[in-house]
Amino acid sequence: MNQKLTLDFVDRQTFSIRQFNLLAILLCLIGAALTFLVWDKYQSLSAEYAQMAMQLQQSETQATKRERAKTITVEEISEAELKKIRETVADLSTPWDVLLSALEGIQTPDIALLNLQPNKKKQLITLTGQAKNTQTMLRYVEAVSALKMLSNAYLQSHLVDTNDPNKPVNFTIVAKWK
Repeated sequence: MNQKLTLDFVDRQTFSIRQFNLLAILLCLIGAALTFLVWDKYQSLSAEYAQMAMQLQQSETQATKRERAKTITVEEISEAELKKIRETVADLSTPWDVLLSALEGIQTPDIALLNLQPNKKKQLITLTGQAKNTQTMLRYVEAVSALKMLSNAYLQSHLVDTNDPNKPVNFTIVAKWK
């Protein structure tokens, strides 16, 4: 039995170069190399992720712009449709309330206004009504002529109802609308 027995009773420093052997140094170098490789791969993946995120944001911005461009497209309108739209806007913007208020403001108790018919193209308005007698009808024609928004008001027709015992007068007034 020839084994050498080594008993080391000497107090050594914990981290001494003498204690490192070749295997420990090799393992440290491999660990450092792996750490560097992992760090390098992390840096390249982070840069690639940032670039992809920027490209995604740019493509989303472009897609949003394309969607907005699609929704803003203007359709061509034919002349007939444009004319109809203009007529409708003109009809809607007509100050009906002013005209109706003025006609209601005429104080003639013996007149019944039966029909009001505007003609926007000719700028005419036709009033159909019934009066108690001819004098009342003529006063009403004068009152309509005095309205500022109407001009050239005239009695177009009148008819005395002889079948009715009160003999009312049916009449039609035409006036130019300003």
